[in-house]
Amino acid sequence: MYREKNALKPQIHGVCICQNVEDVILFAIEHNIRYVDHLHVWNIGSEDKTISILDELSTRYSNLHVRQTPHPFSNDLRGYYLSLIHIWPS
Repeated sequence: MYREKNALKPQIHGVCICQNVEDVILFAIEHNIRYVDHLHVWNIGSEDKTISILDELSTRYSNLHVRQTPHPFSNDLRGYYLSLIHIWPS
């Protein structure tokens, strides 16, 4: 299939919503970051070391985008955050 020279390459974006997962967040990020072009992580009010682990990982991986949010978890939250990715510049 012919593609124009300046055509945009499709990208894969991963979405993760987390709270108080200091025991597994390092392994989850390091595993999944290999398979996506961008990994978007929203921390929804962790009270453990999750935030500091994410901050350290975001300095290590330029394609890791960490956000803090006060929203409590709900089933609609994933769709809401997924819609926000479309407005973020790469």
